Amino acid sequence: MKIVLDTNSFISCIGKVSPYRNVFDAFLNQQYTLCVSTEILLEYEEKFDQFWGEEVSHNLLGTILTAQNTSLNDIFYFFHLVDGDVDDN
Repeated sequence: MKIVLDTNSFISCIGKVSPYRNVFDAFLNQQYTLCVSTEILLEYEEKFDQFWGEEVSHNLLGTILTAQNTSLNDIFYFFHLVDGDVDDN
């Protein structure tokens, strides 16, 4: 299974006591492939820095980038379907 995790969803599932922790644990256990682009990674970094600081952000991004079940994808077309938050496009 391949998925794209919205930044807010990703933040919600990382905490060890989060009711959504099973999503992050499933990633760590390679139960799905996380699909990301450079733009998604930059948004992850921005929000992770805000929530947990640079060190934790660096560690999380390192985990994502080195995982065998991460797929880095180039985006060739933007649909511009989301007006409220341009980053969500």
